[in-house]
Amino acid sequence: MPSHGFARIAHWSVDTKNSAIQPDRSVQVVLTMRDSAETFKMWPHEFELEYRISLTGRSLQTALTVLNDKLDAWSFECLLHTYFKVDDIRSVGVAGLQGAEYLDKANGGERKKEKAKLVEPRNFTDRVYVAGTGALQSMASAEIMSGNEPVAKVTLPTCVPVG
Repeated sequence: MPSHGFARIAHWSVDTKNSAIQPDRSVQVVLTMRDSAETFKMWPHEFELEYRISLTGRSLQTALTVLNDKLDAWSFECLLHTYFKVDDIRSVGVAGLQGAEYLDKANGGERKKEKAKLVEPRNFTDRVYVAGTGALQSMASAEIMSGNEPVAKVTLPTCVPVG
């Protein structure tokens, strides 16, 4: 399996029947993916994915539906990442992670404990913070800082559980 899964590098199709400007003037795009010879090379299960994106002048909503219509049981994970455009990475940091454990994927997956009050990614960084450690109990919350100013707050019901 490729790092971060296969869906981000696999072929998606636009569902033209359900992708359109809606009566409320929002824009909806529906992307679909089915198992194929290419996906079977990475994950040997039959499936269908639907990723629904709705955009208004004030919001962005997304919904991912996973369909398994066979009798085979399988498990999966969906990680929808948030991306922030920043002018200079040297001025950005993440607060709220101090004391949490993480897997440092840029360092062979070594398990570490966050010491910094403000995590400032200046070099290549690839970390998975562990739910239930440090400040990451049942709710994960972190602030994206630019200098001393918060530019966004990210709150998730859970973090990635890592054993």
